[in-house]
Amino acid sequence: MQDFQAGDIAEAGSENEGEILPPYKTKQYEIGIKKDLGNFATTAALYQIETPTLAYTKNGYYAPHGKAKFRGLEVNTYAKLLNEKLRAGVGFNVQRGKYENQENPLENGKQTVATPKIIAKAAVEYDLLENLTLKAGAQHYGSVYQDRVNNYKIPSYTLIDAGLSYKSKVADKDLKINLGVDNLFNKNYWATHNSRQSTRGFAVLGMPRTVWLTGRLDL
Repeated sequence: MQDFQAGDIAEAGSENEGEILPPYKTKQYEIGIKKDLGNFATTAALYQIETPTLAYTKNGYYAPHGKAKFRGLEVNTYAKLLNEKLRAGVGFNVQRGKYENQENPLENGKQTVATPKIIAKAAVEYDLLENLTLKAGAQHYGSVYQDRVNNYKIPSYTLIDAGLSYKSKVADKDLKINLGVDNLFNKNYWATHNSRQSTRGFAVLGMPRTVWLTGRLDL
């Protein structure tokens, strides 16, 4: 697969400040397999993604230079148990992102910015009653770097979520109410973000324990 993304605008202070850069072309190769056994299903895929990166050239221009290459394995498994009263899913993504052909030779072979080597997730639902479902989930994100030379590291973190879902009828209309708690144990963490072209990622303070309530009535 090939994908085109709009080009960035050259950063302030560069020789071509304000220039709209040409579109980026990303290439992706993927092969996978899926096995469905009724109450169990598993998918697995190997992939490679290549995308251009941006850098300051020796003459001070901000332009595409070199590339970031991502290779990984993604596996997901789903199951329905206890007459489908218990539903569970687990999955993980192991990937290696590295820089190649960079203007700064110290960046070559280093882990790409804001790219964890592993992401793992698990979720479970259990029907306590016919119309009441308990939900829980866990998400783990591996450590990441915030710069291309890999000097600044953000530690890994794991989040736990929980909730309840209630279904009923009001005047023959379907009603669904959801109560949830994100980051159940109020974990302190930094959430990282990055466009694959950027020379540096950024981190924001993660959401604290958050309780939410939603309702839906189909009219």
